[in-house]
Amino acid sequence: MKALGCILGVLLLALPGGSQDDRQHRFNYGQMWNTWNNFVRTVYLNGFVDGQSHTFFQMPDDLSEKRREELRKVTFTFYDTDVLRDVISDLYKDPANSFITVNAMIYIARDKLDGKTIDERLRYSRQHDYGIPPK
Repeated sequence: MKALGCILGVLLLALPGGSQDDRQHRFNYGQMWNTWNNFVRTVYLNGFVDGQSHTFFQMPDDLSEKRREELRKVTFTFYDTDVLRDVISDLYKDPANSFITVNAMIYIARDKLDGKTIDERLRYSRQHDYGIPPK
């Protein structure tokens, strides 16, 4: 039950960042991730992948085949959740990545597994992909 509460908290906090003043009060996703055991991390990732797949497959008639394929490549992770979990855990070892939302970190981990250079993506996410705790 505690794990479910943490997961729901992540969903609420995964909103884009606010004003400059809000940045000093960012939520520490790395710390949260590191308190979860591998089971909770895997449950979260399976839910993320299931949700993205369900949404994607609900819109086949609304988009051209070319656009569907473009979106599939951008939104799908294509990797086993245990592999993604381990790469995310490694990325959160760097304190500079602590405030990056888990959903952004999933795509950064995927890109790393794809062999892409992620340095620029990490810099961008440190500035833009963070959440502010509710007041």
